[in-house]
Amino acid sequence: MTAVAVAENTIAPWAPFYFGYAALATALPFAFGAVRIARPVRLRAVALLGAVALALLLQGAFRLVASATDLSAMFGAVFTAASARLHRPPEVIAARFILFIRLWAGLGEELFYRGYVQAQLRHHLGPSSAIAAASVLFATRHYTQVLLTWPSVPWGPATVWVAATLLVGVGLGVLYERTRSLLPPILCHYVFNLLG
Repeated sequence: MTAVAVAENTIAPWAPFYFGYAALATALPFAFGAVRIARPVRLRAVALLGAVALALLLQGAFRLVASATDLSAMFGAVFTAASARLHRPPEVIAARFILFIRLWAGLGEELFYRGYVQAQLRHHLGPSSAIAAASVLFATRHYTQVLLTWPSVPWGPATVWVAATLLVGVGLGVLYERTRSLLPPILCHYVFNLLG
């Protein structure tokens, strides 16, 4: 999946949007039978409130880690590169990208990284190693978002971005493990993205 994201953020003419990756990440968990649509599990309100509280906590931790660099300049370079490719102003690209992420990532990334990757690895590695592995894959995929600037990739800021994303992945993984439901991490991810 990371290879698909790399291709879509380097050679695909629609970069930085990764529509193929998003479609696969959303559909594959269903196709492999790892995630099924069933009658919703009744979650206690405390689990959903905990998901919102975790989103606030993760957003604070993310901002603290990310304060070590200038992420807006890094993404400015990405959107400028995309602007040349898509023949749209960088501000338009940025607005559409952020809308795409806010609409899709909470659902699609949680289905794939927690519902599929983490759940499958749990059977083989146990919960802690599954959370760690899924979080590393989740964070590594976030490197692909800056590859559009190749060969001038801002590796320093990108690494801080990925480290902050790793922290978020661990939080989402623990939430999924504790609740055994994808609804809290999906809610947490959406709230996290809306906050930043």
